[in-house]
Formats: sequence, structure tokens, C-alpha cells
Amino acid sequence: SAAEKYHADFVCTEKIFLLDETENNTVSLLEAIENPVEQITLEQLSIAERVDMFSKSDIFPYYWNKIVRRDFLLRNEIKFSDIPLSPDWIYTFKCTVFAEKFVRIPTAANVYRVRADSLSQGARSSDFKKDLPRYVENTVKGMDELDDFMSRIDFFQDNPEMKLTILNMFFNLCYQNHFLPWSKKIALEELALLLDSEFRKYPNALVPLLTQSFVWADQYLRDKE
Repeated sequence: SAAEKYHADFVCTEKIFLLDETENNTVSLLEAIENPVEQITLEQLSIAERVDMFSKSDIFPYYWNKIVRRDFLLRNEIKFSDIPLSPDWIYTFKCTVFAEKFVRIPTAANVYRVRADSLSQGARSSDFKKDLPRYVENTVKGMDELDDFMSRIDFFQDNPEMKLTILNMFFNLCYQNHFLPWSKKIALEELALLLDSEFRKYPNALVPLLTQSFVWADQYLRDKE
């Protein structure tokens, strides 16, 4: 296998079969990134190049198209985050930071199955106010974990703009996945009050900025329409 041949830290397939039970069991072939490789490719890049790839979405940020070497995970103390939503995004980012060798495969080697009764499919209820504490917890804890992780890596101390880029990516992920679907159903003033109330439960200096950033994002999208 490619993993054995190259002794790579991880292997990722850049095309994926998707079996979607929520869409009458349709099967489709997806490209995990915009420009997948055309042949098996060993990447031996600097940390700057790897982080740049991740920031440009040239590395798929979820775990289910990857095989990761166990001793690599143990050596670098990489494990899944305990945040309730999108923990694999942070996991994949940490793997990217430490992986000195990884292999990209152009062919689909796995099937991602979307089950109608899966935990992720049932994660969102019909009550935004009920779900909001979990969404805010995910955003705050995820950004805190990323900030703490990057603060211990020399590269990010020397390149603070890249640290901000990664934090911004996770912020946007949380907004797009968990807040945006509800934004048009709630008045902007009420949304601002709800967000401020939840974010203030966390003793973090970024709380006012987080609240305002979500409101600004929502206002921008509403003004475009």
C-alpha cells in the first residue's frame, strides 16, 4: 500500500464515494478538494507549506478520507477534540501541522455513508434557542483549543497572520454550519441579544468580538439580498 511504501504519516484519498440515505440512497463520486492529484503523490513539505495548503482547502479537513499512522498520533499526542461539533476539523489540522510526509491518492478508496438516523443528522433540532448553547460552546471551546495549540508551535509565533487565518477558518465553519441556517428566521436584534447572552457565559476577552462578528456577518448577508 501507499502507506507502507512511503512510510507516510497519513494517506488521504482525494475522491470519495458518497452514499446518501437521506437522498434515496443515491451514490455519487465527489472530489474532496478542488484540484485533486492525478497520480499517487508523496508530499514532503515544510510546515509553512502544509499550513498554507490547509488554509487554501487543498487538504480536506475531515478524517473520513484518511488513514493515519498510529505511532504518528501517539508521538505528537494528537487526539479528537471534545467539542460537540466538527472535532475532526481540529484533528485534521493538527495532523497537517505535524505530518512531515503524507500521501495523496487520486482514486476513491472509501465510501462515506450518510445515514438518516446518524448522530450528525439529528444534531440540529427545530428550536434554535435550545441548540444555541451547544453552538456557542463549540465555537468558543474550538477556538480556545486551536489558540492554545498554535501558541505552543514556533511557526505560529513567528507567523501570527497564519494563526489568525486558521482561527478565522474555524470561526467561519461554525457560523456557516450552525448559525447561518437560522439567521433569517430570527430578527437581527433578537439574534444579537441571544448571542451576547450565551458568549458572556465564557470568561474570554474575545466574547464581545465574537458576538459582534456573528452579527456583522448576518447583517452583511441580509443586506446583500
